[in-house]
Amino acid sequence: MFDSFSYPARRTVFWARHEAGRLGSDFIGLEHLLLGILIENQRESQMRFRDQHGTAIALEEPRESEEPFFSSDVAESLRHSLMELITPGPPKADSGDMPLSEESISALSAAWNHAGHEKVDILQLLWGLLSIEHSSIARLLTRNGVSRDQVEQSLKDRHSE
Repeated sequence: MFDSFSYPARRTVFWARHEAGRLGSDFIGLEHLLLGILIENQRESQMRFRDQHGTAIALEEPRESEEPFFSSDVAESLRHSLMELITPGPPKADSGDMPLSEESISALSAAWNHAGHEKVDILQLLWGLLSIEHSSIARLLTRNGVSRDQVEQSLKDRHSE
């Protein structure tokens, strides 16, 4: 499945795994996937900021760039709310084979199905998180003004460019 993910979407899952371990989880949950999206969103925002000011950026990896979705205010609000939901435990050793929760598998599968024949990108991942409608993460996103309709519109706008 991950072969059909864009490079930023794969990095997002990497960040989710990292955050799950850092916060002492035994699995990658929806909250970790959202943290991964926020980290990757911040990374893209910083890259854009530097680019706009003419600073040369040395990239070590091939990069498929994606526009940041969240403003810094929304990202910070989401991060703060997430940390209130998560009860951290002792950090786990970084393991490349940390399992996904059932909800995370469902969200990633929804994103993959929604992408169809295209690569799954970060907006698709966000759409997948919102597709788990009764989850605390979908409610958190909705409370912060992020809806599936809004993500869907952003995906359509991207395709019309």
